[in-house]
Amino acid sequence: MALYVDIEKRLGSFDLNMKFEMDNEVLALLGASGSGKSMTLKCIAGIERPDRGRIVLDDHVLFDSSQHINVKPQKRHVGYLFQQYALFPNMSVYQNIACGIKGAVKRGGSKGVDKDRMIRDIIDMMHLNGLEEKKPRQISGGEQQRVALARILVNSPDALLLDEPFAALDASLRKNLVRETYKLMKDYGKSVIFVTHDQKEAFRLSESVALLDAGVITRIGKRDEIFEKVMVENFRIRGEAE
Repeated sequence: MALYVDIEKRLGSFDLNMKFEMDNEVLALLGASGSGKSMTLKCIAGIERPDRGRIVLDDHVLFDSSQHINVKPQKRHVGYLFQQYALFPNMSVYQNIACGIKGAVKRGGSKGVDKDRMIRDIIDMMHLNGLEEKKPRQISGGEQQRVALARILVNSPDALLLDEPFAALDASLRKNLVRETYKLMKDYGKSVIFVTHDQKEAFRLSESVALLDAGVITRIGKRDEIFEKVMVENFRIRGEAE
């Protein structure tokens, strides 16, 4: 078990009640707006505090209401990609990525760490060469996404959380970026959760899928099994309606 989540959180009349566990794989949280997808990510990252429950990542307890454990977000070692990427507008691409390296340096100790080499390596990996001195407003939406991911990955997080990573992009950019992001997530080799309301994105990017509705998981399992069940059920419902 790489990641275990069993949490409850009440938001006005909305109740989030999430329970799942996953290995080092790519899991899609698929559901309509307001189903609790983004709130689940925020609870895992420590941005929001559940009312009750437990979150464990690689045997490290991040949250446990019964033991009064609530690890600060900056100490959870979880990478979170926001929908709008949250790049610093007055910093260059290089400087934005450098902001993410602090955790990696602290973990490995400052002695012998070549920060510039770490940044250059991630720039190469994300195909950002030649953009180092440009500001976010001077590069495309797809390039901004790669910079935001580079800033996260340079810190080598234990889990990667992507909140609708293609929502801010136009349709012409999505096709290539979906392919690039899939390879990146597969090669990453750790727990990756991404949020989407697009069934095609979930099918193309995930290994497992959790279907969310009104704050709960209605189905979870391997991608092909989930989509086969959904297709069979939709076909049955259409047949009954006819």
